[in-house]
Amino acid sequence: MSTKMGVIISIENYQKTTFGLSKVKYATNDSEEIRKAFIEIIGIKEEDIFYYKDDRFTLSTGKSELQYHLKQMSCDTELYIYYAGHGFFVNGNNYCTVYDTSTLDLVDTSLSFDDLFLNSFRSSGAKTCVAFIDACAEGVSHNQRGINVRGIDINSTSMDINNDFKYALFFACSPKEKSESDDSFQHGIWTWFLLKALNGDEKAYDKGKYISTTSLGDYLKSSVVDYTKNKQTPYSVISSNGSWKLVDFGEEESFEDLVYQAYDEFMYQCNLANQELTIGAYDDINNFATARDLCWEISDKLCDDWDEIVTSLEYYMNVLKYGKKINLTYSEQKTLLSDFYDLITSFPTYENELYH
Repeated sequence: MSTKMGVIISIENYQKTTFGLSKVKYATNDSEEIRKAFIEIIGIKEEDIFYYKDDRFTLSTGKSELQYHLKQMSCDTELYIYYAGHGFFVNGNNYCTVYDTSTLDLVDTSLSFDDLFLNSFRSSGAKTCVAFIDACAEGVSHNQRGINVRGIDINSTSMDINNDFKYALFFACSPKEKSESDDSFQHGIWTWFLLKALNGDEKAYDKGKYISTTSLGDYLKSSVVDYTKNKQTPYSVISSNGSWKLVDFGEEESFEDLVYQAYDEFMYQCNLANQELTIGAYDDINNFATARDLCWEISDKLCDDWDEIVTSLEYYMNVLKYGKKINLTYSEQKTLLSDFYDLITSFPTYENELYH
């Protein structure tokens, strides 16, 4: 069975010196949400994610500590990388900046993409690498040596890795563009769409209920190009040995079954509260009208928006009762189920009997 490892590097605030780099807006927000997605959606164990933020990722850290962790990879390791910060391409090499990168000596105070990640695979023979790179050269000025800086251009780098190794590298923008952020999202635009895809936007699906490396690349490009009105063009580089599934949503219980489970647990909690807190004020509670009456009596103990959530649960149970289809995206389904869970677990008598 393969093992999964995650590396998250996020530099929103660079070292404050005369020759430091400009801030990367919302990089911290991006990385925090990516970390959740790595754990909850990709299925990486929390202890197998190495997270470096701002001054935690220096030139020394990238050359020593991170390399130590990468060298622990075995031949069955699947590595997932996320990088948010300034990146650039020069003299045939791609570079990722670090907290203490200086524009006085841009190349020697940054880390090449090959040295940082790819060389580890050449030596370990690891199984898979999926990298999400939200970087551009915006804010990286020309240094005193006259380097002509542009964004990361992985197409210019030789991917001379054995044929058994699979890789999918996703980039937020093309070399001469900048990666935009959006104040309404409070995220980088590309990362926001990446998170939307990982959380189940059906537009990112391949032919089934899953996201493949190819379908994700196509989705990110079309979504970002459309949203930015052609100002930002993401691209991806996928190994020649074919596309593969990144996230498979097909094995989960159906949304309809989970709504039924939420209903059963809600009624169970209402009856438990009726017996223990109101000393049997009602007969058996088996409909929404009586359940809502009970909830009003203990409303100070329930979550703030309990009435709205009960109304939603009632609505979707009626939809199912009449044999109609619930037309919600995967992301909307997750939000609704999370609301149901918040309601159920706010009952003072909560016991995890049916709803998981």
